[in-house]
Amino acid sequence: MCGHAAERQYPLRPIFESADIFVQNVPAFQEREYCRTVVFGKGTRMSDLSSHTHKRGRLFRVWGPGIGQACRSTSDDPGACTPEPPPAQPILVTTQYNDPAVVKVDFTFDDPNPTTRRLKFCSIYSNGLDPEHPVKRNSESPTPPSFGTLAPGGPCWTPPGPFHRDLGIACLAGDKKGQACAGDHAFCGDPAEQLCDACPLAGGVTTEDEMYILLGSFYCAADSDCSGRCVGGPKAGQFCNYDQAFCREGVPDDDDSVYCQPAGYTNG
Repeated sequence: MCGHAAERQYPLRPIFESADIFVQNVPAFQEREYCRTVVFGKGTRMSDLSSHTHKRGRLFRVWGPGIGQACRSTSDDPGACTPEPPPAQPILVTTQYNDPAVVKVDFTFDDPNPTTRRLKFCSIYSNGLDPEHPVKRNSESPTPPSFGTLAPGGPCWTPPGPFHRDLGIACLAGDKKGQACAGDHAFCGDPAEQLCDACPLAGGVTTEDEMYILLGSFYCAADSDCSGRCVGGPKAGQFCNYDQAFCREGVPDDDDSVYCQPAGYTNG
């Protein structure tokens, strides 16, 4: 039975690590893996982990805690951060983007050494390299809602005009499969087949594009970095346990430089 709100000791906080949500840059008929590390604040009590990708995220894994080196993939350099080598085993493995695995954990992060509080998460995106993950097609890519061609994702090629763009459209099939075609169906073969239709995979808000997010839950022990320290004011550096009033006692109302700052998680 769930307790009443008055009985709650520690607020549960979500993990929604999305700093690289739109990092993907996968050419047609290829796959790439992107990784990054994240460090949780001292006092973190972690209870579960999961993931969020879209339909071409074929494998999502998490390692740790105890990752020795901080790293971060970029769109142009996925290899700047790579999966943990054997014999390290991931603590989360999921292959279903629409029903991701959820792993229950019981991690207590109190050590001042950030290595002991560091996780690494990686996701492989397949853009037509295997039959289960068909290549993104320009003709099947909806325009992102509300934002037109200014939003991430959507069609990789639009006709000449004010919003024209060519992000690398390529031939879908035939002898020139995968070659850049600049919207010219005749370049790829019979124009009637409209084969200039294969897109690179990028981040975006529809399921035809991709996302890269670590999910989960944690709470913070009292009197810890996780539950907060005062920033500024006479109590600077003291534990504040989410209590803004504690830090701001005696501080003028118009002074917004004093506050309680909880430590959640950061890239590193």
